[in-house]
Amino acid sequence: MSRTPDPNEQHPIRGCPGYFITRRGAVWSHRSSTPRRLSTPPHPTHGYHAAYLRVNGASKSFLLHRLLAIAFIPNPEKLPEVNHKDLNRRNNDLSNLEWVTTKENAVHAARNYGSANGKHRPRKKRYVLNDDLVREIRRRYAEGETQTALANEFGYTQGALQRVIHEDLWNWVDGGIYQPRPKKRIQRRGTGPTGNSHTAPDSEAHHRIPGYPDYRATASGVIWSYKRSTPSMMTPGTNNDGYLITTLRNRGRSYTELVHRLVALALIPNPKKLPQVNHKNLNKQDNRSSNLEWATHKQNTNHSAAIWGREDPAAKPAKKQYKLNDKLVADIRRRSATGAKAKDLASDYGVHVSYIYQLRKGRHYEWARTVPKQVSRIGPRA
Repeated sequence: MSRTPDPNEQHPIRGCPGYFITRRGAVWSHRSSTPRRLSTPPHPTHGYHAAYLRVNGASKSFLLHRLLAIAFIPNPEKLPEVNHKDLNRRNNDLSNLEWVTTKENAVHAARNYGSANGKHRPRKKRYVLNDDLVREIRRRYAEGETQTALANEFGYTQGALQRVIHEDLWNWVDGGIYQPRPKKRIQRRGTGPTGNSHTAPDSEAHHRIPGYPDYRATASGVIWSYKRSTPSMMTPGTNNDGYLITTLRNRGRSYTELVHRLVALALIPNPKKLPQVNHKNLNKQDNRSSNLEWATHKQNTNHSAAIWGREDPAAKPAKKQYKLNDKLVADIRRRSATGAKAKDLASDYGVHVSYIYQLRKGRHYEWARTVPKQVSRIGPRA
């Protein structure tokens, strides 16, 4: 007398140590002291139930119907695929599973879905619209039928049917005259007087920027993009130095430019071809053309020094830099060990602070660990 198999009996999953499966499709983990049942949700893409197991330190996805077939259904011919007999991917009962070849699996699905030998089923015939059919569609929609149901019935996309319902198409039915439905005007961000803090009035003149034919600049320091039919204002960012920047495209490449340079290029003549643009009031984000001027590097630096009360950097005497030797390096390491800051040591010895860190780690002057002692030379006795 054959014994009826227990549907809740756990069988080990081949190739996945520590995991077990029952005939009812329950997957259990015994990898910890307390066994726990794992969830097997349907996959969001193909719809098959899947279990996620850790094998050799990595998490892998296993199809539940394949795990059941491998564990409980014999496969003497070593067939590669598992077929759902009723075509329901979520019905993982053992009586609904069978081992098949790839061709058998495809033909089985094709015959049950109404297409021959795996070919796509013929596309649903689309109704030819006429006045009576348009009236019926609009009447049924007004009575409460959804656009999706009507689109499926008449073979049209939901977008096309929506245009028929709202009289974007066939609007001459019932004696009307064809009039295209006006498109909604969408105001782009920053294109009106209340766009953002950098908004310029539309009446302000837009000047071409040399080298960027699709962009314009205004006297108030705003950059406009003309890459589309409707000009749009560009919202700038800020770089690490506090200047406003924006990204422009030209010939398929992107370039990050300073806004004040773009404004100066567009509105301020530069006959002497000076290299830099100076902010007269030292406000880095005030990019009005009246606040900008072309200057040399020295003029730009002196202007900043004069306003902030600093000396001319060129007039400052260069700080003396020590020539390191074994004794000085040992002294640096001794002071560093007693708590001296790397910044103070770099200032005292005229070297960069990164070099102090390298000396701490022994990357330079490895032999200078301590201050060398003076050893008197002992000659032979007379």
